[in-house]
Amino acid sequence: MRIQLVRNTALLLMVATSAISAAALSDGLQRGKNYYFAGEFQKAISQFESTAKANPSGAEPYLWLGKSYAVQADIKGPIFGGRARLKARLYLTKAVQLAPECTECRRELFDFLLHSDASWSALREAKALLHKMPESDPDFPWMQMSLMEARAENASPEYLTAALFSVPPEVLARLAVRERR
Repeated sequence: MRIQLVRNTALLLMVATSAISAAALSDGLQRGKNYYFAGEFQKAISQFESTAKANPSGAEPYLWLGKSYAVQADIKGPIFGGRARLKARLYLTKAVQLAPECTECRRELFDFLLHSDASWSALREAKALLHKMPESDPDFPWMQMSLMEARAENASPEYLTAALFSVPPEVLARLAVRERR
């Protein structure tokens, strides 16, 4: 009888601790979202980072970290936003890895790869993300069409010229040396 009482008490304590932890995580996530929607992205990032540390297997803090860094990258622009863009991609990818069934996570990463990430591998990763989805997914046709449009846009002479002039001079020098060989 006494052993059962001890077990029940321990079980009750575990459930209560778990509920308190879940509430704290939820509060942290909500505070981060409040900062995000108030335009205080650095505070939002701090909040989402501590929430992600407390629950490293949860996708939602990583999703919001990625969204926050993506906005920071857009604000800082193409020249100064590189680090924020890299972190956005990292966190959005992590969110999709943790919750591949999460439609919002997948959409955010896909949209980021097509429209915000100017890296050479972004379209390739977007294509890989699309191929992991079943064609029956409601987002599949939209994603497929968006990818085709992004590919066409990236093949345009205007885009290629802009990309050429946005390449750092040291990269152009390396390419020129390779061409001569």
